[in-house]
Amino acid sequence: MNADLMKALPPSPMESNRLARKNIIVDAAEKVFAEKPFTKVSMRDIAKEAGISPALIYRHFPDQQHLFVEAFLRGTKRLIEQFTDLLSRDEKPQVEDAADIFIAYLTDHDQYFKMMTHFMLEGTIHEGLLDKLNSIERSMLDQFVRLFEKYRGKAQCQDDLTLFLCRLERYPHHLQAASGKEPP
Repeated sequence: MNADLMKALPPSPMESNRLARKNIIVDAAEKVFAEKPFTKVSMRDIAKEAGISPALIYRHFPDQQHLFVEAFLRGTKRLIEQFTDLLSRDEKPQVEDAADIFIAYLTDHDQYFKMMTHFMLEGTIHEGLLDKLNSIERSMLDQFVRLFEKYRGKAQCQDDLTLFLCRLERYPHHLQAASGKEPP
């Protein structure tokens, strides 16, 4: 059957159930990763939160890193959707609006910042997952590039992006000051 036609068809009941279970697992993982550092989370913790057996998790994810990356990917997609919305508006987006979106998202969902920094600092990840994380990072950076190109034009984009990212390095301190939370 044609691949495009297969995509257009609704999923079978069995596939719908499989996707629902996978989403339950990722939901639980996001919650547990928000409560504990990656190195302190076990698949049993996630299974308990999801109300399933650990064996069921392994039917969907071969190991904890794969599940961690899936949860991170989901969170990043939500953030990219917010940037896409900002960039699709008729008026010229303000850099401050992008910064506010980024910092507010990471403040409200600091588990994604923790996930991001864990693998940046630890450096131990399966090669295929590293490619996936790099792809996610490129997608996020592409949103910033689009913002700066729309805001200031291509000539200034690289300098503006560099400055913006340097300012975001201060994020943990802003998080602590704004919410009383410890920096991740």
